[in-house]
Amino acid sequence: MSRMWGRARRGVTNATSYVRGAHSLGAILDAQSTLVADSILTGWRSCPPTSISEAEFRVFSQWGEDGIIQWLVRSMPDLPRSFVEIGVESYREANTRFLLTHDHYRGVIVDAGGDHVRFTRKRGLAWRHDLEVVSAFVTKDNVNDLLQSAGASGQIGLFSLDLDGVDYWVLEALDVVQPQIVVCEYNALFGPTAAVTVPYRPDFDRLQAHHSGLYFGSSLGALDSVLGPRGYRLVGCTSSGVNAFWIHEDAGASIPTQSVQDAFRTCGVRQERDESGALTYRSAAAAARSTIASMPLFDVRAGTTTTVGAVVDPR
Repeated sequence: MSRMWGRARRGVTNATSYVRGAHSLGAILDAQSTLVADSILTGWRSCPPTSISEAEFRVFSQWGEDGIIQWLVRSMPDLPRSFVEIGVESYREANTRFLLTHDHYRGVIVDAGGDHVRFTRKRGLAWRHDLEVVSAFVTKDNVNDLLQSAGASGQIGLFSLDLDGVDYWVLEALDVVQPQIVVCEYNALFGPTAAVTVPYRPDFDRLQAHHSGLYFGSSLGALDSVLGPRGYRLVGCTSSGVNAFWIHEDAGASIPTQSVQDAFRTCGVRQERDESGALTYRSAAAAARSTIASMPLFDVRAGTTTTVGAVVDPR
């Protein structure tokens, strides 16, 4: 019996060491990525970027958002050191994680499920930093109450939105925070000129709406139609054609405004899925023309319903 318990104790000890080692490895990789980013930021002192495309680099963001955000915040010396990010999945990849850990901004992150809760606790982010972690399915009807309950209200430095769904409708309803920088995902398949969004459904789910995963969100023009009248200037998009950036007209005077057409970037990410859920690896534009062409969209300028096929580039 003593031998059996001895083996069991050794097994537990080995398993614990493995888990601790995995956590340590993650922390080491994070630290190495941050050191590389620090060297880039040091170089900016003598040769700062002059455009969003020059500023791109990634540490914890999915594409080049970390560098763009650093460029923007460094151009706004009076920026409030706070953020809200809605749609973070586990928070391994996120637009605000570098701001949190490198610049010590305080923030609120929101996502459905509990992956982000577990990850931020496992990595120590939830106690090392001033971070409120909210688990909730966000709709246009609850977004303001959720943020206010988490302590986010009034002027903040940055707001990031990536719901893969009814982003336009949530952004339109948002009024509890007034960010100086806004980052929103747009669906590049809907083109550079149309102002369209998926119709509102409070329970919208990207893969349930259409198995391809291509039918979600809104066009760049639709997001700009919300933010422009509120005093925000579009300043560019990631070269990946995923996220767009706006700044309030009272801030960042040195950063030039771009039109929707000039800022727009196509997205080459091949994310279409077949009915079994497997990636097809087809061109996103070609897949959109054949797979989701008949799916409905709401034209926010005209107030009418159209289809994906009517706005997707026919080429």
